[in-house]
Amino acid sequence: MAQFYSANRRVATRERVTVSCDQMDAFGQGLARHRGKVMFIPGLLPGEQVEVRLTEDKRQYSRGEVIRRLNDPLSGSRPAVRIMACAAAVSSISASRCSSVPRPRCWLSFIAREQPGAVPDVAQIGSSAYCYRRRTRLGLVYRPKGCHLSMGYRQAKSSELVDIHACPILRPELEQLIAPLRACLEGLRAVAHLGHVELAAADNGPLVVVRHLQPLGEEDRRRLLDCLRGEPPFYRIAALTLRFSPRDFIQINDEVNRQMVA
Repeated sequence: MAQFYSANRRVATRERVTVSCDQMDAFGQGLARHRGKVMFIPGLLPGEQVEVRLTEDKRQYSRGEVIRRLNDPLSGSRPAVRIMACAAAVSSISASRCSSVPRPRCWLSFIAREQPGAVPDVAQIGSSAYCYRRRTRLGLVYRPKGCHLSMGYRQAKSSELVDIHACPILRPELEQLIAPLRACLEGLRAVAHLGHVELAAADNGPLVVVRHLQPLGEEDRRRLLDCLRGEPPFYRIAALTLRFSPRDFIQINDEVNRQMVA
């Protein structure tokens, strides 16, 4: 006789609860306690009190997502623009908010765990929360029903594309390209066969790479060249002029990169 065992799934009830964050874990998630269990909440900082929705309920821990913030321990650091569905923007905003916390206790506890004894002062590096990203990739999806080209980032934990018209974390010269670039791409005959665009800010101007899923016709090629023609990109470091290819790796945040190698 064969017996089969399958664990009973604990289905989250989508219950809403109010909790306070005590500390952060190694992955930057906020930690709170609910019904005697640890609750992991992405994007939450120590000292914040929030209303959350339970998304997972296990025997020893649970997970939740923020529905509403009830206080603001970082007065004056609230993002001016909130694009909550945009994975890139959410990650950036969370990182910038975390950098505003003076020496988070979790980081010091990690160091103390690996190196017992007095924990030395840890120097932090950072930059502005906005206008810092000098490279990004924007997905493209053509909506034939409305004859509209959606351009933006993938929604967090989803393949759905979030259409954007501005992105405050991009360098200004890249953000200003969003509207004219969309207009240029919408005019192509192959608009339904575009994959994504990559934007990079070089020292001699922005760089645009268009990924297409089928060969472009001569008319589309001429239209793109008329819109995007420019010189090969380069960066200047000290007395050096470094040319690079769109396939080359570059650090997204130039200011932080310079601090790291200084």
